[in-house]
Amino acid sequence: MKETIALIEWRNLSAADITTLLALTFTESEIEFAGSMRHAMVLCRTVSRRRLRGYGIRSDEGLVGFVCLKRPPASPIWTPADAVTLHGLKIGTEFRGRGYGGAALDAAFHEARSAWPAARRLLLSVDEDNSNAHRLYLSYGMQPVGVPVRGRVGMEHRLQMLFDTAD
Repeated sequence: MKETIALIEWRNLSAADITTLLALTFTESEIEFAGSMRHAMVLCRTVSRRRLRGYGIRSDEGLVGFVCLKRPPASPIWTPADAVTLHGLKIGTEFRGRGYGGAALDAAFHEARSAWPAARRLLLSVDEDNSNAHRLYLSYGMQPVGVPVRGRVGMEHRLQMLFDTAD
């Protein structure tokens, strides 16, 4: 069964929503690779909306995660000018295994296309040790870009999907 979720832009979340997001639990390796929820919220407050948008991931169960989308120059240095990068797609450990990650990836892809129509692709990097996320991204149709590279905390794979080839 495909889960239905909605992306709620960070600026439209209530104080109670933010408290809920901050209470979600994540593994230490996820926080090390993608940063904490608190760090993501600081970025949302301080970086221009033209360059970064953060979203709460809401399901029928409530807020279950968070994701950020970035455009250059807020994206990593390796990001081409025609790309949107996806960062820190996190589903709280208490909500995993229910299809929310795939549904959030799909929603983020469509949101990126809509928010930045001049962009031509969605890029992301995934930690080599995060095999579940890597499988999810590949199953969605994302394609490897180059070879694995040494990232901030270890080896990472970069993946992309072109907007004009998606359904």
